[in-house]
Amino acid sequence: QAYDLYLRAAAYLEWGLGPTADDLRTGIGFLEEAVALDPEFALGFASLSQARSALYYVLRTNELQYAEQARIDALHAIDLNPNLAKGHLAMGLYHYRSSLDYESALLALGVARRLAPRNAEILSWTGTIKKRQAKFDEAAALLEVALSFDPRNLTILGELAVVERCRGNYALVLEYLDRSIAIKPSANAREYRASHILTSTGDTRPMREFLSQAPESFRIREDWSELLEMEGDLEGAIGHRQTLVDSSTDDSQRASQLVKLARLYWLKGNHAESQRLAAMAIPKLGEADDWVNLIHLAMAHAISGQPQDVRLQIERALATPRLQRDLLSRCRAQLVLAEVYVMNGDPAAAVRTLKERLRVTQEVSAKNLMMRPIFNSLHEREDFKALGDATKP
Repeated sequence: QAYDLYLRAAAYLEWGLGPTADDLRTGIGFLEEAVALDPEFALGFASLSQARSALYYVLRTNELQYAEQARIDALHAIDLNPNLAKGHLAMGLYHYRSSLDYESALLALGVARRLAPRNAEILSWTGTIKKRQAKFDEAAALLEVALSFDPRNLTILGELAVVERCRGNYALVLEYLDRSIAIKPSANAREYRASHILTSTGDTRPMREFLSQAPESFRIREDWSELLEMEGDLEGAIGHRQTLVDSSTDDSQRASQLVKLARLYWLKGNHAESQRLAAMAIPKLGEADDWVNLIHLAMAHAISGQPQDVRLQIERALATPRLQRDLLSRCRAQLVLAEVYVMNGDPAAAVRTLKERLRVTQEVSAKNLMMRPIFNSLHEREDFKALGDATKP
Protein backbone atom coordinates (compact mmCIF):
# COMPACT_ATOMS: atom_id res chain seq x y z
CA GLN A 1 0.00 0.00 0.00
CA ALA A 2 2.90 2.41 0.74
CA TYR A 3 4.33 1.81 -2.71
CA ASP A 4 0.93 2.45 -4.30
CA LEU A 5 0.83 5.83 -2.54
CA TYR A 6 4.37 6.49 -3.80
CA LEU A 7 3.20 5.83 -7.37
CA ARG A 8 0.20 8.15 -6.90
CA ALA A 9 2.56 10.86 -5.68
CA ALA A 10 4.91 10.29 -8.62
CA ALA A 11 2.14 11.31 -11.03
CA TYR A 12 2.26 14.80 -9.48
CA LEU A 13 6.03 15.03 -9.08
CA GLU A 14 7.39 14.03 -12.48
CA TRP A 15 10.54 16.11 -12.67
CA GLY A 16 10.57 16.45 -16.44
CA LEU A 17 7.34 18.47 -16.36
CA GLY A 18 8.19 21.00 -13.64
CA PRO A 19 5.46 20.39 -10.99
CA THR A 20 3.50 23.38 -9.67
CA ALA A 21 3.21 24.26 -5.98
CA ASP A 22 -0.22 22.59 -5.86
CA ASP A 23 1.19 19.46 -7.52
CA LEU A 24 4.00 19.39 -4.97
CA ARG A 25 1.60 19.73 -2.04
CA THR A 26 -0.55 16.89 -3.39
CA GLY A 27 2.48 14.67 -3.92
CA ILE A 28 3.79 15.47 -0.45
CA GLY A 29 0.45 14.44 1.04
CA PHE A 30 0.60 10.99 -0.61
CA LEU A 31 4.23 10.51 0.39
CA GLU A 32 3.58 11.46 4.01
CA GLU A 33 0.91 8.74 4.08
CA ALA A 34 3.32 6.28 2.47
CA VAL A 35 6.15 6.73 4.98
CA ALA A 36 3.67 6.72 7.87
CA LEU A 37 2.51 3.28 6.69
CA ASP A 38 6.09 2.06 6.15
CA PRO A 39 8.73 3.90 8.25
CA GLU A 40 11.47 1.86 6.51
CA PHE A 41 10.49 3.07 3.03
CA ALA A 42 13.75 4.74 1.91
CA LEU A 43 12.50 5.56 -1.58
CA GLY A 44 9.47 7.29 -0.07
CA PHE A 45 11.63 9.45 2.21
CA ALA A 46 13.94 10.37 -0.68
CA SER A 47 11.01 11.44 -2.84
CA LEU A 48 9.48 13.33 0.07
CA SER A 49 12.75 15.22 0.54
CA GLN A 50 12.86 16.15 -3.15
CA ALA A 51 9.26 17.37 -3.11
CA ARG A 52 9.76 19.43 0.05
CA SER A 53 12.94 21.11 -1.17
CA ALA A 54 11.20 21.80 -4.49
CA LEU A 55 8.25 23.43 -2.69
CA TYR A 56 10.65 25.59 -0.67
CA TYR A 57 12.35 26.65 -3.91
CA VAL A 58 9.14 27.28 -5.86
CA LEU A 59 7.56 29.35 -3.10
CA ARG A 60 10.78 31.32 -2.44
CA THR A 61 9.60 31.24 1.16
CA ASN A 62 11.44 32.27 4.31
CA GLU A 63 9.74 29.43 6.20
CA LEU A 64 12.86 27.34 6.68
CA GLN A 65 10.98 24.32 8.01
CA TYR A 66 10.38 23.19 4.42
CA ALA A 67 14.11 23.05 3.76
CA GLU A 68 14.99 21.59 7.16
CA GLN A 69 12.46 18.79 6.79
CA ALA A 70 13.84 18.07 3.30
CA ARG A 71 17.32 17.66 4.87
CA ILE A 72 15.98 15.34 7.57
CA ASP A 73 14.09 13.22 5.03
CA ALA A 74 17.16 12.90 2.77
CA LEU A 75 19.39 11.86 5.70
CA HIS A 76 16.80 9.31 6.80
CA ALA A 77 16.59 7.85 3.29
CA ILE A 78 20.39 7.50 3.17
CA ASP A 79 20.48 5.93 6.65
CA LEU A 80 17.85 3.40 5.60
CA ASN A 81 19.62 2.56 2.32
CA PRO A 82 23.08 4.09 1.70
CA ASN A 83 23.13 2.56 -1.80
CA LEU A 84 19.92 4.26 -2.93
CA ALA A 85 20.95 6.82 -5.55
CA LYS A 86 17.73 8.79 -5.08
CA GLY A 87 18.60 9.47 -1.44
CA HIS A 88 21.87 11.14 -2.43
CA LEU A 89 20.08 12.99 -5.24
CA ALA A 90 17.62 14.31 -2.66
CA MET A 91 20.49 15.49 -0.46
CA GLY A 92 22.11 17.22 -3.42
CA LEU A 93 18.88 19.00 -4.28
CA TYR A 94 18.48 20.06 -0.65
CA HIS A 95 21.88 21.81 -0.81
CA TYR A 96 21.11 23.31 -4.23
CA ARG A 97 17.66 24.62 -3.40
CA SER A 98 17.96 25.65 0.23
CA SER A 99 21.30 27.45 0.42
CA LEU A 100 22.81 27.60 -3.09
CA ASP A 101 25.62 25.40 -1.76
CA TYR A 102 26.63 24.11 -5.17
CA GLU A 103 29.81 22.34 -4.05
CA SER A 104 27.98 20.24 -1.44
CA ALA A 105 25.23 19.58 -3.97
CA LEU A 106 27.72 18.33 -6.54
CA LEU A 107 29.41 16.07 -3.97
CA ALA A 108 26.08 14.43 -3.16
CA LEU A 109 25.16 14.14 -6.84
CA GLY A 110 28.57 12.60 -7.52
CA VAL A 111 27.71 9.79 -5.09
CA ALA A 112 24.33 9.39 -6.78
CA ARG A 113 25.97 9.20 -10.24
CA ARG A 114 28.36 6.47 -9.10
CA LEU A 115 25.40 4.45 -7.82
CA ALA A 116 23.26 5.07 -10.94
CA PRO A 117 25.50 6.20 -13.83
CA ARG A 118 22.75 5.99 -16.45
CA ASN A 119 20.14 7.95 -14.49
CA ALA A 120 19.05 10.89 -16.65
CA GLU A 121 17.59 12.87 -13.75
CA ILE A 122 20.86 12.80 -11.79
CA LEU A 123 22.88 13.75 -14.86
CA SER A 124 20.47 16.55 -15.71
CA TRP A 125 20.56 18.08 -12.23
CA THR A 126 24.35 17.92 -12.26
CA GLY A 127 24.33 19.75 -15.59
CA THR A 128 21.89 22.33 -14.23
CA ILE A 129 24.19 23.16 -11.31
CA LYS A 130 27.18 23.42 -13.66
CA LYS A 131 25.06 25.87 -15.68
CA ARG A 132 24.44 27.97 -12.58
CA GLN A 133 28.21 28.04 -12.03
CA ALA A 134 28.61 29.29 -15.63
CA LYS A 135 30.52 26.11 -16.53
CA PHE A 136 28.56 25.82 -19.74
CA ASP A 137 30.80 23.35 -21.60
CA GLU A 138 30.62 20.87 -18.71
CA ALA A 139 26.88 21.45 -18.39
CA ALA A 140 26.30 20.77 -22.10
CA ALA A 141 28.29 17.52 -21.98
CA LEU A 142 26.31 16.22 -18.99
CA LEU A 143 22.96 17.24 -20.41
CA GLU A 144 23.69 15.63 -23.78
CA VAL A 145 24.38 12.32 -22.03
CA ALA A 146 21.18 12.74 -19.99
CA LEU A 147 19.24 13.38 -23.20
CA SER A 148 20.66 10.21 -24.78
CA PHE A 149 19.04 8.25 -21.93
CA ASP A 150 15.75 10.20 -21.99
CA PRO A 151 15.39 11.83 -25.44
CA ARG A 152 11.85 13.17 -24.94
CA ASN A 153 12.44 14.82 -21.58
CA LEU A 154 11.27 18.41 -21.77
CA THR A 155 13.38 19.58 -18.84
CA ILE A 156 16.61 18.29 -20.37
CA LEU A 157 15.76 19.81 -23.75
CA GLY A 158 14.96 23.13 -22.08
CA GLU A 159 18.18 23.12 -20.07
CA LEU A 160 20.20 22.36 -23.19
CA ALA A 161 18.53 25.27 -24.98
CA VAL A 162 19.55 27.65 -22.16
CA VAL A 163 23.11 26.29 -22.01
CA GLU A 164 23.66 26.50 -25.77
CA ARG A 165 22.26 30.02 -25.77
CA CYS A 166 24.81 30.94 -23.13
CA ARG A 167 27.53 29.34 -25.27
CA GLY A 168 26.39 31.35 -28.30
CA ASN A 169 25.35 28.27 -30.30
CA TYR A 170 22.13 29.91 -31.44
CA ALA A 171 21.19 27.47 -34.22
CA LEU A 172 21.46 24.59 -31.75
CA VAL A 173 19.14 26.44 -29.36
CA LEU A 174 16.44 26.47 -32.03
CA GLU A 175 16.99 22.77 -32.68
CA TYR A 176 16.38 21.87 -29.03
CA LEU A 177 13.39 24.21 -28.74
CA ASP A 178 11.80 22.82 -31.90
CA ARG A 179 12.24 19.28 -30.57
CA SER A 180 10.59 20.34 -27.34
CA ILE A 181 7.68 22.03 -29.13
CA ALA A 182 7.18 18.95 -31.32
CA ILE A 183 6.79 16.85 -28.15
CA LYS A 184 4.58 19.35 -26.32
CA PRO A 185 3.71 22.67 -28.03
CA SER A 186 3.52 24.68 -24.80
CA ALA A 187 3.20 28.46 -24.64
CA ASN A 188 6.36 28.68 -22.52
CA ALA A 189 8.46 26.91 -25.15
CA ARG A 190 7.06 29.05 -27.98
CA GLU A 191 7.66 32.22 -25.95
CA TYR A 192 11.24 31.19 -25.19
CA ARG A 193 11.82 30.47 -28.89
CA ALA A 194 10.60 33.93 -29.88
CA SER A 195 12.63 35.50 -27.07
CA HIS A 196 15.73 33.64 -28.20
CA ILE A 197 15.43 34.96 -31.75
CA LEU A 198 14.97 38.47 -30.38
CA THR A 199 17.98 38.34 -28.05
CA SER A 200 20.29 36.63 -30.53
CA THR A 201 19.41 38.46 -33.75
CA GLY A 202 17.32 41.48 -32.79
CA ASP A 203 14.42 40.28 -35.00
CA THR A 204 11.23 41.32 -33.19
CA ARG A 205 8.76 39.65 -35.57
CA PRO A 206 8.49 36.20 -33.93
CA MET A 207 7.92 37.75 -30.50
CA ARG A 208 5.29 40.12 -31.90
CA GLU A 209 3.52 37.19 -33.57
CA PHE A 210 3.59 35.17 -30.33
CA LEU A 211 2.32 38.03 -28.18
CA SER A 212 -0.47 38.86 -30.64
CA GLN A 213 -1.86 35.34 -30.14
CA ALA A 214 -1.19 34.97 -26.41
CA PRO A 215 -3.96 35.43 -23.82
CA GLU A 216 -3.63 38.56 -21.67
CA SER A 217 -1.59 38.16 -18.48
CA PHE A 218 0.85 40.10 -16.31
CA ARG A 219 3.82 38.38 -17.95
CA ILE A 220 2.52 38.99 -21.48
CA ARG A 221 2.04 42.70 -20.74
CA GLU A 222 5.64 42.81 -19.51
CA ASP A 223 6.80 41.15 -22.73
CA TRP A 224 4.79 43.69 -24.76
CA SER A 225 6.40 46.61 -22.96
CA GLU A 226 9.90 45.26 -23.55
CA LEU A 227 9.18 44.47 -27.19
CA LEU A 228 7.75 47.91 -27.94
CA GLU A 229 10.76 49.53 -26.29
CA MET A 230 13.07 47.47 -28.52
CA GLU A 231 11.06 48.60 -31.55
CA GLY A 232 11.37 52.25 -30.47
CA ASP A 233 7.70 52.73 -29.50
CA LEU A 234 8.25 54.27 -26.06
CA GLU A 235 4.67 55.54 -25.80
CA GLY A 236 3.34 52.02 -26.32
CA ALA A 237 5.88 50.60 -23.88
CA ILE A 238 4.87 53.18 -21.26
CA GLY A 239 1.19 52.32 -21.71
CA HIS A 240 1.76 48.63 -21.03
CA ARG A 241 4.08 49.37 -18.13
CA GLN A 242 1.51 51.70 -16.52
CA THR A 243 -1.00 48.85 -16.70
CA LEU A 244 1.52 46.64 -14.89
CA VAL A 245 1.93 49.26 -12.15
CA ASP A 246 -1.84 49.48 -11.74
CA SER A 247 -2.33 45.71 -11.62
CA SER A 248 0.55 44.91 -9.24
CA THR A 249 -0.58 42.78 -6.31
CA ASP A 250 1.88 43.86 -3.58
CA ASP A 251 4.11 46.80 -2.64
CA SER A 252 7.35 45.15 -3.75
CA GLN A 253 5.99 44.26 -7.18
CA ARG A 254 4.48 47.71 -7.61
CA ALA A 255 7.75 49.40 -6.61
CA SER A 256 9.72 47.37 -9.19
CA GLN A 257 7.19 48.27 -11.88
CA LEU A 258 7.37 51.95 -10.88
CA VAL A 259 11.15 51.86 -11.40
CA LYS A 260 10.71 50.23 -14.80
CA LEU A 261 8.15 52.88 -15.73
CA ALA A 262 10.49 55.63 -14.49
CA ARG A 263 13.22 54.12 -16.66
CA LEU A 264 11.01 54.46 -19.76
CA TYR A 265 10.26 58.10 -18.99
CA TRP A 266 14.01 58.62 -18.52
CA LEU A 267 14.58 57.10 -21.97
CA LYS A 268 11.93 59.41 -23.39
CA GLY A 269 13.65 62.43 -21.86
CA ASN A 270 10.84 63.27 -19.43
CA HIS A 271 13.10 63.49 -16.40
CA ALA A 272 10.57 65.23 -14.14
CA GLU A 273 8.10 62.35 -14.44
CA SER A 274 10.93 59.83 -14.22
CA GLN A 275 12.15 61.35 -10.95
CA ARG A 276 8.62 61.54 -9.55
CA LEU A 277 8.06 57.83 -10.14
CA ALA A 278 11.50 56.88 -8.78
CA ALA A 279 10.79 58.87 -5.61
CA MET A 280 7.57 56.87 -5.15
CA ALA A 281 9.45 53.58 -5.49
CA ILE A 282 12.45 54.26 -3.24
CA PRO A 283 10.65 54.01 0.16
CA LYS A 284 8.95 50.77 -0.87
CA LEU A 285 12.27 49.21 -1.93
CA GLY A 286 14.16 50.47 1.14
CA GLU A 287 13.82 47.14 2.98
CA ALA A 288 14.88 45.05 -0.01
CA ASP A 289 17.45 42.31 0.51
CA ASP A 290 17.24 40.38 -2.78
CA TRP A 291 19.48 41.33 -5.69
CA VAL A 292 16.68 42.16 -8.13
CA ASN A 293 15.05 44.77 -5.92
CA LEU A 294 18.41 46.13 -4.76
CA ILE A 295 19.38 46.81 -8.38
CA HIS A 296 15.99 48.41 -8.97
CA LEU A 297 16.68 50.57 -5.92
CA ALA A 298 20.07 51.52 -7.39
CA MET A 299 18.33 52.45 -10.65
CA ALA A 300 15.80 54.59 -8.79
CA HIS A 301 18.64 56.44 -7.06
CA ALA A 302 20.42 56.92 -10.42
CA ILE A 303 17.26 58.47 -11.86
CA SER A 304 17.03 60.69 -8.77
CA GLY A 305 20.62 61.88 -9.14
CA GLN A 306 21.97 60.22 -5.97
CA PRO A 307 25.28 58.61 -7.06
CA GLN A 308 26.44 57.66 -3.56
CA ASP A 309 23.24 55.72 -2.94
CA VAL A 310 23.62 54.07 -6.35
CA ARG A 311 27.04 52.73 -5.41
CA LEU A 312 25.80 51.54 -2.00
CA GLN A 313 22.88 49.55 -3.46
CA ILE A 314 25.07 48.02 -6.18
CA GLU A 315 27.53 46.86 -3.51
CA ARG A 316 24.66 45.38 -1.50
CA ALA A 317 23.27 43.58 -4.56
CA LEU A 318 26.65 42.10 -5.51
CA ALA A 319 27.13 40.88 -1.93
CA THR A 320 23.87 38.87 -1.85
CA PRO A 321 24.29 35.09 -1.62
CA ARG A 322 22.65 34.60 -5.02
CA LEU A 323 25.11 36.84 -6.87
CA GLN A 324 28.08 35.60 -4.85
CA ARG A 325 27.42 31.92 -5.53
CA ASP A 326 25.43 31.82 -8.77
CA LEU A 327 27.50 33.09 -11.68
CA LEU A 328 24.67 32.83 -14.21
CA SER A 329 22.50 35.10 -12.05
CA ARG A 330 25.47 37.44 -11.67
CA CYS A 331 25.79 37.65 -15.46
CA ARG A 332 22.08 38.39 -15.78
CA ALA A 333 22.39 41.08 -13.13
CA GLN A 334 25.24 42.70 -15.07
CA LEU A 335 22.87 43.54 -17.91
CA VAL A 336 20.69 45.63 -15.59
CA LEU A 337 23.75 47.03 -13.81
CA ALA A 338 25.05 48.32 -17.15
CA GLU A 339 21.79 50.24 -17.56
CA VAL A 340 22.18 51.68 -14.06
CA TYR A 341 25.70 52.85 -14.90
CA VAL A 342 24.42 54.58 -18.04
CA MET A 343 21.72 56.36 -16.05
CA ASN A 344 24.25 57.26 -13.37
CA GLY A 345 26.50 58.95 -15.94
CA ASP A 346 29.27 56.33 -15.93
CA PRO A 347 29.45 54.98 -19.52
CA ALA A 348 32.90 53.42 -19.02
CA ALA A 349 31.55 51.24 -16.19
CA ALA A 350 28.55 50.31 -18.35
CA VAL A 351 30.71 49.10 -21.24
CA ARG A 352 33.12 47.33 -18.90
CA THR A 353 30.22 45.49 -17.28
CA LEU A 354 28.77 44.43 -20.63
CA LYS A 355 32.18 43.25 -21.78
CA GLU A 356 32.66 41.16 -18.64
CA ARG A 357 29.23 39.62 -19.20
CA LEU A 358 29.91 38.73 -22.83
CA ARG A 359 33.17 37.02 -21.87
CA VAL A 360 31.16 34.57 -19.77
CA THR A 361 27.84 34.22 -21.59
CA GLN A 362 26.26 35.12 -24.91
CA GLU A 363 22.74 34.57 -23.58
CA VAL A 364 22.06 38.04 -25.02
CA SER A 365 24.16 38.74 -28.11
CA ALA A 366 26.37 41.80 -28.64
CA LYS A 367 24.20 42.61 -31.65
CA ASN A 368 21.08 42.73 -29.46
CA LEU A 369 22.83 44.88 -26.86
CA MET A 370 23.78 47.41 -29.49
CA MET A 371 20.14 47.67 -30.62
CA ARG A 372 18.80 48.52 -27.14
CA PRO A 373 17.67 52.14 -26.80
CA ILE A 374 19.08 52.36 -23.26
CA PHE A 375 22.57 52.02 -24.74
CA ASN A 376 22.15 54.56 -27.57
CA SER A 377 24.42 57.04 -25.78
CA LEU A 378 27.27 54.51 -25.97
CA HIS A 379 27.28 54.15 -29.77
CA GLU A 380 30.12 56.61 -30.36
CA ARG A 381 32.43 54.87 -27.92
CA GLU A 382 35.08 52.65 -29.50
CA ASP A 383 34.96 50.19 -26.59
CA PHE A 384 31.21 49.76 -27.11
CA LYS A 385 31.62 49.25 -30.85
CA ALA A 386 34.18 46.53 -30.09
CA LEU A 387 31.84 44.56 -27.79
CA GLY A 388 31.60 41.78 -30.35
CA ASP A 389 35.30 41.07 -29.73
CA ALA A 390 34.47 40.19 -26.12
CA THR A 391 32.58 37.07 -27.15
CA LYS A 392 34.21 33.70 -27.20
CA PRO A 393 35.29 32.35 -30.61
